Amino acid sequence: MKRKFGVDISYFVAWRGREYAYENLRLGTPEQSYSLLLGYLYMLRETNPDKFKYLFIAFDASIKGFQYCRPVVSIDATHMKGKYRGVLFMAVCYDANQQIFPLAFGICDSENDVAWTWFARRINDVSGEMMFLGKDQVM
Repeated sequence: MKRKFGVDISYFVAWRGREYAYENLRLGTPEQSYSLLLGYLYMLRETNPDKFKYLFIAFDASIKGFQYCRPVVSIDATHMKGKYRGVLFMAVCYDANQQIFPLAFGICDSENDVAWTWFARRINDVSGEMMFLGKDQVM
């Protein structure tokens, strides 16, 4: 900050400014956003007992738009490193304009074979029969 703007502030003051900006730009804190998500997931769990372990999101527009995309789906995962841990899975493909088209998202507790298999099966559910090729297996 001192070199770029000529202001000498402590790390703590800069961090508080960052948190204040995030809270006001996002119209809420991550805690508030997650509190809404937890209420939604609670209702899902209550209406579907013993059937809810991971989160899978595929928007209707993405499911319907998939028919106009190339029939190749790329899936990947990344570890969430913020306050709330877990693994974010995503599935994308290319549309007719060669743009990346989001198909689905998933959140799991860890990146392991069970979670990958679960996510791949959910992708099959929304996109039709597909073959997934991995480095160790074909599903």
